[in-house]
Amino acid sequence: MVGDTAVVRTMTGSIWGASIPISEELRVGTLDGAPEYQFNQLSGFAVTATGGFLVFDGSVPSLREFTAEGRYVRTLGGPGSGPGEYHENLGIAALSDGTILQYDVGNSRINRYTASGDVLPAWLAPGQLYTGDALVTDSADLVYTTFLRGEPKPDIDWDIVYLVHDHDGVIVDTLEAPYALAATGSSRTQFHPMRFWKVGPLGYRIEGNTGAYAVTLLKPSGPIRIERDTPASHWEPALRDEMNAMFNAPRPGAPAGPRIELPDTMPAFESVDQMPDGRLWVKVYDRTRRLDADEIRYDPDRPTVPVVSWGLVRAWDAFEEDGTYLGRLRLPPGAEVLRADGVRLWAMEKGESGEQYIVRYRIGPT
Repeated sequence: MVGDTAVVRTMTGSIWGASIPISEELRVGTLDGAPEYQFNQLSGFAVTATGGFLVFDGSVPSLREFTAEGRYVRTLGGPGSGPGEYHENLGIAALSDGTILQYDVGNSRINRYTASGDVLPAWLAPGQLYTGDALVTDSADLVYTTFLRGEPKPDIDWDIVYLVHDHDGVIVDTLEAPYALAATGSSRTQFHPMRFWKVGPLGYRIEGNTGAYAVTLLKPSGPIRIERDTPASHWEPALRDEMNAMFNAPRPGAPAGPRIELPDTMPAFESVDQMPDGRLWVKVYDRTRRLDADEIRYDPDRPTVPVVSWGLVRAWDAFEEDGTYLGRLRLPPGAEVLRADGVRLWAMEKGESGEQYIVRYRIGPT
């Protein structure tokens, strides 16, 4: 214990071994097939009350629904500003009664649809803040949206809060930040340690600092801090040099800013997500690798930006809500965990041509 905070620290070992065992159950997506199964810019994923899933593809844009077996059901809404239509997406969710939500930041609203796809009246959502975790729902079907008070300014801390919407969409509360979140600014990147806080699907705050492997759950029964003893990860020198050069390359029409230098060591982790079953999935930097020739991206419109020939491979450490360390999940490079609940895990994976797939795995030995 530290004060009133219970501390659970993992030194060695895990429940599921060195690598979490998974087996593929379902893969949805195609490169050249029917357009409703083509995914190119996934920006939202949710599981429905019936076990199906919803996907928002920003390249169309479109909000599509699929059955638990991966069969296309319908597209909800479409591009535009009319009822049920959308310009952009900052999150989708499915409530326990089947209602589907889509956060259309471009129209400053939350679009709503019935379980059968009919359009419901939208809710006002004045956030206009482009950030992760902009739309969160909890087990009581309360809805949280991020909101920035004041104007964002470089190198000035941002006052970000959550607006709490009740079942009728009325804003009934504001969750204040436990501290001001540091602005990204002109001399910091995602690879610099930073503090964060968010609301999880169980309705309580989660906070931490990516500079140290420690995440605190502010549970109603009392706070618990989850720690893992991991050595500092040093940059691959070639990758660090390339990324410093990329961050400091001149931008056409933009004034020169202060020079950016990546720290000597990587952050302890990149981000953390809590899933509906209470488990935490902590995204970490697992290793570096040299990119294949066809993976190296060169932008002809920005010839002064150096190419990066090395890449970071992420993995995910899984913890029970009580801090028990379960193990590390490794997916193909470029993949992202979308959701995990019990023995099911959904991920986004990329094909050789950049097309995207929704993949459902079963967690545990086959």
